[in-house]
Amino acid sequence: MNGRIIVVGWAVAWATYFPSRAANGQEKPAAGDSNQAIAPVTADQPSISAEETVQMARDAFDQLETVTDAGARQEVLARIQQQLDVLRVKAPNHPWLPYLAGRAYSLMDRRGDAADQLLKFVQSREGQTEWRAFRTLGNQLVDEFPQLAKGYYEKAAALKPNDASILHGLSLCAAKLGQKEEAVRLGKEAVAADGGATLRYVAHLSGVLRNAGQWEEASREATRATELARQAVERQPGEEEPLRALDGLLQQRIDLLQARIAAETSAVSDTYLALAGALEDRLETQRRLNLFNVWRVLETGVNESSPNSPPSLLERYAVALAEVGRTQQAIEAFEKLLVLDVHNPVAAEWLARLRP
Repeated sequence: MNGRIIVVGWAVAWATYFPSRAANGQEKPAAGDSNQAIAPVTADQPSISAEETVQMARDAFDQLETVTDAGARQEVLARIQQQLDVLRVKAPNHPWLPYLAGRAYSLMDRRGDAADQLLKFVQSREGQTEWRAFRTLGNQLVDEFPQLAKGYYEKAAALKPNDASILHGLSLCAAKLGQKEEAVRLGKEAVAADGGATLRYVAHLSGVLRNAGQWEEASREATRATELARQAVERQPGEEEPLRALDGLLQQRIDLLQARIAAETSAVSDTYLALAGALEDRLETQRRLNLFNVWRVLETGVNESSPNSPPSLLERYAVALAEVGRTQQAIEAFEKLLVLDVHNPVAAEWLARLRP
């Protein structure tokens, strides 16, 4: 399961626990789950205090900012859901509850609800010193209200100087407000503060450099962003989302190179060579993405015909698993195929390649 599917899945689940205030005038308590079996939450559970629950939920939200593995994210989200459940039962008026609810809404991309809760929190005594609340509030507003978001990012920056995520937010505001040079300056500061490790910061910097007509630097940052995306693909074999990110970055690089050719009176041959290479890279990436569509079609066919799936279908399904990088599943599928077709040459060849 890729990262996008997991977040969307939890968003659907959480939507039942955090319904729109417009629907009923107030929020409902959150229902919980966990990666471990737990008893139903009751108000008299003595094991963990409300303060401890708040701290664990805050830590879990912060952990999500650095976790990229899909399975690990799912486990963290499960813990958060359980902790919100416990807190709403034990301390429904706890001052940190709007903060936690706001961050939960932000994960569900319910920006209006997230902003409502976070505004309530930052006006409280506890919220006035929590930089993450101001930053997350800025994140909810930056697309539609960049000037307003800028004020919240600045409050976050006063509490947490030189934080890459805040500097990135300020750069987004500047870009949306048409302040090209300021967007570049802040984008560079964000990448420097982060050490160039976060893909979206580097990709954003490439974009604002392009908008400012700084072609050489824009191209250099685009190359760095593409390399970060390739590394993510290698770290997560069998996952579709990293490939989609790479595909988007390659298109961004293509757009950059085409814009450079159009802007320069005499584009150098290296620019044309780079554009040709980017076009070829994107074709290959799209081919790999289409393999996931092939795999899903074949998986549906196997599920629909189970337990009497024909060997020909099982063979093609196993090959598709191998081609998308789901090695262990492919091995199991080829082994199942050999039970039905002992001398299948395709299974024997692939197993020789896939097994350690």
